[in-house]
Amino acid sequence: MKPVQSEIDAIVRAIHVAFEGVPRGEITLHEAEVIDGYGTVAERERARRRDTETSWQQVSDSAVVECRNALNHLDAQSWCHYLPRYMEWSLRHRGDVVDHTIYSLLLSGDRELNEHRRRRHRMLTAEQSAVVGAFLVHMSKRTRDCDAAAAAEALTQHWGRFGTE
Repeated sequence: MKPVQSEIDAIVRAIHVAFEGVPRGEITLHEAEVIDGYGTVAERERARRRDTETSWQQVSDSAVVECRNALNHLDAQSWCHYLPRYMEWSLRHRGDVVDHTIYSLLLSGDRELNEHRRRRHRMLTAEQSAVVGAFLVHMSKRTRDCDAAAAAEALTQHWGRFGTE
């Protein structure tokens, strides 16, 4: 097994352990994607009915790809629920979903958005935060297929304090 693959496998195992049983919040994945497109209440309700999974592990690869913008529009609890699936997907694939996952972990220059993201960060346990840090350390090395600079910035801003660097 290649060293990089064994690192990925170790991070995926850690994701599964740290995020086991995290419940979903108010906003579902497909609903959040509709919010991103400024959808109507009726469209949100229809999208919400598509999300029948009972755990984040049941979210399909196609749903992750289809809902690439969703992470930014989830309530804090739903973000905690879906984040591990996006990290897992990002470790095993390439594409703009990877960057969207990383960007959801960055702080912003906008004060209101920053506070929203900090609320999300505070919801994670120390173990979950360490896994996010390990994910970002790995991504900060993948300079050819993701925004490695953004991953490094997220580590500097917040996630590096969890003993992952």
